[in-house]
Amino acid sequence: MSMKRVSKTPSLPTPAQEGPVEPPKARGALWVYFVMLSFVVVTAFVVVVFSIVDNGTEVTEGAEGTKDVEEKLYSHFSVVTPIAQSDHYTGSVDECAFAIKTDISTLPVPTSPERIAESVYLLLNIEINDAPEYAEDSTGEETEQDDAFTRDFARLKRLVGIADEHNIPLTIGLQPPFTDRLQRQGVSELKSWSEYGHEIAIRYDGATRETPYGQWLSSLHDLQNQLEELCNCEVTSWSGGDDYLGIFDVANELGFSATYGWSEEEQNIPEAFAVMNPWMPVSGGSAEALKQFDPDGTIVFLPSGVYPAHCVGSDNIAFPLSADNFIYTTSALYETLESAVDKKVNVFIASLSLNGFAQVSDDEVEFTVFDTWLTEIIDPLIARRWLKPSTVYEAARAYELWLTTVAGTLIPVFIEESVDE
Repeated sequence: MSMKRVSKTPSLPTPAQEGPVEPPKARGALWVYFVMLSFVVVTAFVVVVFSIVDNGTEVTEGAEGTKDVEEKLYSHFSVVTPIAQSDHYTGSVDECAFAIKTDISTLPVPTSPERIAESVYLLLNIEINDAPEYAEDSTGEETEQDDAFTRDFARLKRLVGIADEHNIPLTIGLQPPFTDRLQRQGVSELKSWSEYGHEIAIRYDGATRETPYGQWLSSLHDLQNQLEELCNCEVTSWSGGDDYLGIFDVANELGFSATYGWSEEEQNIPEAFAVMNPWMPVSGGSAEALKQFDPDGTIVFLPSGVYPAHCVGSDNIAFPLSADNFIYTTSALYETLESAVDKKVNVFIASLSLNGFAQVSDDEVEFTVFDTWLTEIIDPLIARRWLKPSTVYEAARAYELWLTTVAGTLIPVFIEESVDE
C-alpha cells in the first residue's frame, strides 16, 4: 500500500519591519567564479554530445522541407585494411588466370617475400559445378552421365588423398546434381573426410536473382540436409548466390555462419574485396551490400586475398594444371603474404574446380603437378608458419574470436550513402 505524501503547510511570511531599508550585501567572489565555471562545463558537454551525434548520423532534407536524421552505415574498412591494386597489379584481363594457359610470357616468376607481418590462413577450396552431365538417367540404364559422375568422383577422391598426404584440410563445396548421385549411391567418403578434418560446404548455382525467396530457402535447406546426412556433420558455410538480395536472410534462417570468395563468374572481383581481412557484412546480394560492416553480424565473409581485381574468377587455379599455370596462383599468394596485416586475421583462398579436369585427358600429370606445388611452394611456407592450412569454418571462427578482442577499440569508417535494395 502506497502512502500519500502530505504537503507541508507553507510558512507565514515574515512581517515587514519598520525603519530604513538596508541595501543587500554583495555576494562573495568565489560564488561568482563557481557560476562561471558551471556555465563553461555545461557548454562543453553540449558541444561534445552534438559532435558525437553528428559523427554517427547525417541530416537530410525531407520532402516537406523538414530535417530527417539518418544513421550512417559502417564500411567494411572499419575492420579491413585496404589494398591499393596499383601497388600489386597492372595490365588487363589478358594476364588473368584463364588466359595464362595460352600465354605465360606476361607473368614473371614470382619471388617469395623476405618476411611477413602475420601468418595467413590458407584455404584450399574444391568445388563442383551444377553440370547437367551428373544427372542420373531416368531409365536407370548405364549412360554417359554415369561415366561422368564416376570419373569426377574418382578425381575428387584423388585430390582429397593428395591433400591428406600434406596434412592440408580442404573445403569441399558440393551441389546438385552431383550430391543427388552421392546420396543415391550411399557413399561414405564424405563422413570419413569430415572426420579427418575436411569441411563439407555448399557451392550453389541453382537459383538466380529473380528466383522467389521461398524457392531459395527450400532448395538450400534440402541441400544442407542432404549433405549433413552424407557427412554426419554440420554444414554451415557456402559460396554462390552473390547477386541474390535475400541470400543472407536465407543463410540466417538455415544457421549458416560463413561465406567465402566472390564467386560471380561473369564479373570482375570488386577491388574492395581484393583484400585479406574478413568482415561481417550487413547483408548480401550485391557488392555494395557486402561492403557494409555489421559489428553485431552473424555471418563472416572471407575474401580471397590480394588477387588482381580486373580478373574474372580471380581466385580460381587455372586449367590445365601445369607448373606454368601455378605461377598465377603462387604470385597472388606471395602478394597476399607481403600484405598480411599484423594482429589481424589474414586469409588466402585458392579454388580448384573439379569440372576443370574435363578439358584434358591425362589426369595423372595434373595430379602430379598439384602434388608438386604443395610440396615445393606450400609445405615450406607452412613449416615457416607463414601459412596456416585451414577450412572456411576454422578461419571464420578465428575471425570471430579476433573481433571480440577489438570490438571496443574499432574506429568506425562510415559509408555516406545508403544502399538501395
